[in-house]
Amino acid sequence: MAAIDVKLADGTSARIPIAREEDVEGEIQRFLNREGPYSAEWILIGSTSGRRVQYVRYEQIVQVSSTDA
Repeated sequence: MAAIDVKLADGTSARIPIAREEDVEGEIQRFLNREGPYSAEWILIGSTSGRRVQYVRYEQIVQVSSTDA
């Protein structure tokens, strides 16, 4: 599954899963432009399908990159 890898200001890393694997770069552009699910002050990191759900403040994200897996 494709994802946006993010590095947080405290040095930890997290992943934002991407549903549309064919458009990873487009999803990063949406993230950088704060569009869609990335327009809020808090960004969802992780999954809501029975796993731990975590939110981080947008300004705490210091680096983004894409992962194809």
